[in-house]
Amino acid sequence: MADEQPPPLGFRFYPTEEELASFFLRNQLDGQNQDDMHRVIPVLDIYEKEPWDLPQLAGDRCQEDTEQWFFFVPRQKSEARGGRLNRGTPLGYWKATGSPGYVYSSDHRVIAVKKSMVFYLGKAPTGRKTKWKMNEYKAIDRIPPHHPSHSQAAHRVRAHLRHEFTVCRVYVASGACRAFDRRPVEATPGETPAAVPNASEGEEGEHVQNPESSRQGDPPSGFEEFRWDWEQLEWP
Repeated sequence: MADEQPPPLGFRFYPTEEELASFFLRNQLDGQNQDDMHRVIPVLDIYEKEPWDLPQLAGDRCQEDTEQWFFFVPRQKSEARGGRLNRGTPLGYWKATGSPGYVYSSDHRVIAVKKSMVFYLGKAPTGRKTKWKMNEYKAIDRIPPHHPSHSQAAHRVRAHLRHEFTVCRVYVASGACRAFDRRPVEATPGETPAAVPNASEGEEGEHVQNPESSRQGDPPSGFEEFRWDWEQLEWP
């Protein structure tokens, strides 16, 4: 690796939410392509660090990025023993904002669940909100009705959240559209794309279009998808 050339000028790691969930997170969970992936998304317990220290700990191919940084976050030992996830850091804590949303594949399947968070300095619940934000993604396994472990009605699909790893996108709210928000929104011919509310909308005047594949609430009309209860998905 010592003779490897640096990335070309203008190189950016610019994944969609579908790519994060269906390729990167799925391969991490399955133990595939890890050496290459960890050069852009390393494994790190980000809750042991303050958010402003994370850019220097990003993958070696992404350390020059000034807008967003990605990490695979392993399941905490306390969580594996049945406890709740501790999102506190030495100087503050991450707090969920808005409602969880689904991430859809290009063929309209739910493949992950997304939570948006804001970092607060100090102790809960009186901490001071900062401009550091994060999107956290957990993969969903779909267990078919004929599977031996399936206990629901035969016509229903059982959902199971994968907890071994999450993939997190950390960024600083700037009050303007971030790089990963600058994607064209698909629209039918003759229609103007409408803004989709982001989970962070309404905070500090930040209003952006969400042109990626996540949605909040019910799946769009025509999607052949079962809507799962959050309690069933057992999100901590």
